[in-house]
Amino acid sequence: MNATDKLLKETHNGNLKTLLKIYWSNKPIFKSQYFWTAICVSTLSIIFASLLQIPKFDILKFLAQQATSIIPSVLGFNLGAYIILISLNSTNILKEMTEPNIEEGEKYSFYQKMSSVFAFSLLLQTTSLVFGIIVSTVINLCSSIVIGNIFAEIMNILSQFFLCFVLTYSLVLIGQVVLNVFNFGQVIHFFIRTE
Repeated sequence: MNATDKLLKETHNGNLKTLLKIYWSNKPIFKSQYFWTAICVSTLSIIFASLLQIPKFDILKFLAQQATSIIPSVLGFNLGAYIILISLNSTNILKEMTEPNIEEGEKYSFYQKMSSVFAFSLLLQTTSLVFGIIVSTVINLCSSIVIGNIFAEIMNILSQFFLCFVLTYSLVLIGQVVLNVFNFGQVIHFFIRTE
């Protein structure tokens, strides 16, 4: 297998590892304003809940309800936008968008990077929905089970932080998805005008 074939195979694996490599090739996740917004909101939710003495159980119930009611619509929007991206059928435009800019050291194409943003946000939104369903189920089925205070407190804080994090991150990524749809439209417009 020559070097080009090896690079093509490496950059076109359909697994989570490749998705994250492509997604992080633009900017590491820890340098993302969306990531830090979600961290800050999650941390502040715990601080304010403690200061206002709101029971963590009530906050978890609220967050789980929000995740299971809001995220399905967000997932539908994001999935629709992703389908538009991958259903592009102009061979000339696709050829331009799928060529990595090797002169600038790019390993991944514009198309792969844009696709990775949609795929990453879909995975995050799915995680938010699934965790919201799990928390709702645990609350509904296990609310009468008595657990030691310290263990329950730690589990509630961790669950509150994680659920608030994935829910907030899912929602703030909508902005990035909208920008991607706009950028995609701009690229299509550019290629149509220059053909």
